[in-house]
Amino acid sequence: MTSEPLGSIVITREQRTGLSRDSLRSYVVFVDEVASGKIARGETLKIDVCPGEHVVRLKIDWTGSRPVHVKLPPGGQVFLVAGPTGTPLQGIRDLLPGREWCYLRVVSSGSGSAGHQDDEQA
Repeated sequence: MTSEPLGSIVITREQRTGLSRDSLRSYVVFVDEVASGKIARGETLKIDVCPGEHVVRLKIDWTGSRPVHVKLPPGGQVFLVAGPTGTPLQGIRDLLPGREWCYLRVVSSGSGSAGHQDDEQA
């Protein structure tokens, strides 16, 4: 019996210069509503997952990013980029309904399908 090779979700968090919002804090990465790791500023996190469709989301405290749907074939990879949506002074604005505190975007996929974001509130 042969098992299919795992796929990978690879997330890179931008490293902005200076002290920006969340620069000293990590985002928790959820894959299919399961906490799968943490990512700090300037880090890259690789999460091995079974082939198929997955929902990826970042959380920090009670807020986070919108969910991103990705589809991975056996052995495929999807690359995402993450970061804060604004400056420390824009934090109050980003707590309003319908706003993202941080973003998560698909930048490319290797043998996988690019994802899409839900329009639901973060």
